[in-house]
Amino acid sequence: MDKKISQLRTFFRVSNAAFDFTSAIQSAFNGIVSPNKMHQLHKLALEEIEKESPDLSKIDNLLAEMENLAELNSQPNPKFPKGGV
Repeated sequence: MDKKISQLRTFFRVSNAAFDFTSAIQSAFNGIVSPNKMHQLHKLALEEIEKESPDLSKIDNLLAEMENLAELNSQPNPKFPKGGV
């Protein structure tokens, strides 16, 4: 179990660093950083997994939320009305 927790810690450290990097790039080019729900979920997961005794059920719930959000974001968004332009 310790190995899995260690792997999750590494994963969430890297994912948060990636989100921070993209936010820094966004800020540098636009000056505006838009809020990102996925980033917030990853921050919460990292916060929990870094605890001495992390609550793994909370991590599971956050992972389920991340999965749902990813599915919602992957839905194709038509740019034109149905039937064409």
